[in-house]
Amino acid sequence: MRQAPVLLTMCAGVLLAAPGAAHADPTSVRAAYLELRDGGCKVSDIGSPIVARALRNVPYAMNGKIFKSPELTYLFQRDGGWYTGSDADADIKSEDRACVRALDAQEKALRKRVKLKAPIEAAITRHPGAVLDMSRVVLADFKKFSQAQKTRDGVRSWTIHFEAGGGAALVTVECRLPEVEAKAKAPDWSKLDCNVIAAG
Repeated sequence: MRQAPVLLTMCAGVLLAAPGAAHADPTSVRAAYLELRDGGCKVSDIGSPIVARALRNVPYAMNGKIFKSPELTYLFQRDGGWYTGSDADADIKSEDRACVRALDAQEKALRKRVKLKAPIEAAITRHPGAVLDMSRVVLADFKKFSQAQKTRDGVRSWTIHFEAGGGAALVTVECRLPEVEAKAKAPDWSKLDCNVIAAG
């Protein structure tokens, strides 16, 4: 199922991603992981535990792991058609072990600073575009973090904010779903719409 587009807004003259840059940005969470791994797995700039968690699980997904987490299953099923869950005990290949360990350590360090509420993390994790854009613009040197979940005008929204401090370099991730779907026993997550807005 096609994901709604992610809005990446640039404000105050800050250029976050230049069109036609020297290298193309990854177009899937899987491609982002492979680029990270093949580039030496420098995880110090990853600033969101959502991103660290998603990337560290890519090697398992590439080997067909069946996830207990519904949001990871949904994420990988919509990440370009490469994922097929077939083995609950799937492991990772040796070339991925060091990078997975580094991502796990970064995720744990970030979770000490960012106490994400489970419904907010689960909603945002389901959107490959949001995860991918966060991997590009949320850096680990943020000073402030906030989150909110609310319902207004029949729409449930989940929002997280990362701020560098002093009101600069703000990244906001907002995902929305019709309230009727959010309350459903089996929500239609294809109706999830996420925006990543970056300002500086």
